Amino acid sequence: MVTAAQQPQPTAAAPPTPARHADTDAMATLVASVTAEVAGVFDMMDWAENEIAKATHRHPDQADAICHAFSLIRPGHFGLEMPSEFVYRSHAAELLQRVAAGADTTAATAAELCLVCAETSQLAPMHGTAAGLYFRLWRTAFPDHPHTAELTDQQVH
Repeated sequence: MVTAAQQPQPTAAAPPTPARHADTDAMATLVASVTAEVAGVFDMMDWAENEIAKATHRHPDQADAICHAFSLIRPGHFGLEMPSEFVYRSHAAELLQRVAAGADTTAATAAELCLVCAETSQLAPMHGTAAGLYFRLWRTAFPDHPHTAELTDQQVH
């Protein structure tokens, strides 16, 4: 028989070691990082679904083709990231318009061409015809976003 003196005595729980805190901090950092990256993807999915809904409303007879165009309007397949919501929405709307019309969807959208012009302008200044093309593309892709501060009050809607 075991006497009370021979029974194991409960010990106070040891405080967590700093290594455990480091693991917890690393995990929290990882979760925060993944959440931040995935949030942008879910935002773009919402924008895409919204643009699809608008397009199906405009073209109810082409609703099936438009709804199946979700994979066509994913950002980034062009090689340049869509930097903002209005750029992505313009790109998606133009592609969905082409789907509804049965037109070629392989040609670059006005939004994509604006991104190319923006990247190019970082390499060399744009003058004359090239700058004019960039401005015309901008007006086509983003009619609600003036390309210069001077034109803000001159926009006709």
